[in-house]
Amino acid sequence: MTKVIVAGAGVGGLTAAIALRRAGLEVELYEQAGVLRPIGAGLHIWTNAVKVLQGLGVADKLAEHSSEMQRAEFRTAGGGLLASWPIAETSRELGAPTLQVSREELSNVLSGFVDEGTIHLGMKVTGFAESDEGVEVRFEDGTSAQADVLVGADGLRSAVRAQILGDEPPREAGYTVWRGVFTGAGRMVKPGTFNSLFGRGERFVFYDLGFDVLYWMSVAGNEGAVETRGEALKEILRERHKGWMAPIPDMVAATDPADIHRTVIYDRPPDERWSSQRATLLGDAAHPMTFNVGQGACQAIEDAVVLARELSSGADVPAALKAYEAARIPRTAKFQNLATRLGNMGQWSNPAQVLMRNTTMRVIYRTVALKEHKKDMAFTP
Repeated sequence: MTKVIVAGAGVGGLTAAIALRRAGLEVELYEQAGVLRPIGAGLHIWTNAVKVLQGLGVADKLAEHSSEMQRAEFRTAGGGLLASWPIAETSRELGAPTLQVSREELSNVLSGFVDEGTIHLGMKVTGFAESDEGVEVRFEDGTSAQADVLVGADGLRSAVRAQILGDEPPREAGYTVWRGVFTGAGRMVKPGTFNSLFGRGERFVFYDLGFDVLYWMSVAGNEGAVETRGEALKEILRERHKGWMAPIPDMVAATDPADIHRTVIYDRPPDERWSSQRATLLGDAAHPMTFNVGQGACQAIEDAVVLARELSSGADVPAALKAYEAARIPRTAKFQNLATRLGNMGQWSNPAQVLMRNTTMRVIYRTVALKEHKKDMAFTP
């Protein structure tokens, strides 16, 4: 039986462990953290990824821990409608919903489907040595483990990636996110509605995660990425979004400062390959992208099931990894590039640029972009 070591227990690593085991492969998952405790940020598992999770038997359980998106609305800072997407309609057509969920809940659900004894915590992968016979995976504590394949799902600054592709640092996207979460969504937002607002060089996104929990994020350029915390930070955010559509000011005011987290955004341009002879990359280690298309976690989930398919196909490991790359790189590169373009547009602050962006969105988002979105959702592994 082919043995696979997966480095990293994020969304991609956990899904890979499930998919590989379902495909009849032996799996060991090594995570550098001592506990699985992801930051409680919100994210979307769009229809394309939910379809994959349906095939793995995970989707129904995840739906119990999330809310289902019914509609996506794009607006100006003052609330003027740019476009509205009927997500529920697309979900019915394709047979899978789009779920709005906290990263913590997603991690808990996925880890519950990983075989007992598969996950090893406090084990940081630092490198590997490969041969025709297999791969030796090295850990920070000086120990090592043997396998047929190594999968680097160890994130943006992946040690596996550094050995395969070089240790070039990721690039700054040029903007920072302040994320907040609080209980009390029901009094402020319509359940199941994703809201994305565009201002002059600033944005605000909010949606419910189920269980009356609301998640929001404020986006601005890195020059405004202050280290301030506590009530002083809340005052900065309130001032930034003064005059924005209600109830945005109330959302910021209702959030405990301890539940506001600042993250500088990074990504990488697409790569032409991800693999060596017996090691490959998955998720953010392979194709980190900004949040602007909501596909980071979704593409990691797709990666996992395609990799499992290729490694269980009967082909030798190098051929299977090449087939995996051929199937995944064009699709993930598309989302990486699109996310970069949309992020750059979101930072426009010149009034003429803002007017052009809003006018374009009113036309393109209601027609071409919506049509393309539906095509992307119809992914079949």
